[in-house]
Amino acid sequence: GPRPDSLVIEKTLDQGRSWQPVLYLASDCQDSFPGVPTATPHSMDQTYCYTLPPVGPNHYRDQKIQFSPLRQYSFVPAPESEKIENLSGLTGLRVRLTDLGKVPRLPGRALSHFYALKEMKVMGSCMCHGHANRCLPVNSSNSAQ
Repeated sequence: GPRPDSLVIEKTLDQGRSWQPVLYLASDCQDSFPGVPTATPHSMDQTYCYTLPPVGPNHYRDQKIQFSPLRQYSFVPAPESEKIENLSGLTGLRVRLTDLGKVPRLPGRALSHFYALKEMKVMGSCMCHGHANRCLPVNSSNSAQ
């Protein structure tokens, strides 16, 4: 299906009890998320809206959206190790699709509005920064193995 016109990637640090936006994405950031900056962050506590590239003539062609927490903070004047430490500890990510946008009419088909997510790949590592072969719950007496 067509790519949404706007979406928000959110994180939780407390198993989903509270969520904070990490990155806003939109075809028109000012219209979709008024008040959210469009400049890349210059501190670790800021977020911003990334303007999605134009869809092109074929709205139904697969569109890829990539999110890298470290990449969005590349202009923050801090050591890479500090950035990794500040961004670790996520217990969840979610994608909130907020605006469908324009859906072109296909010949012989009724117009339907829907969101579609074809594929989602999430990569990560244990809080021990990759020094274990498996993760154990936080309340475990043996935190890395």
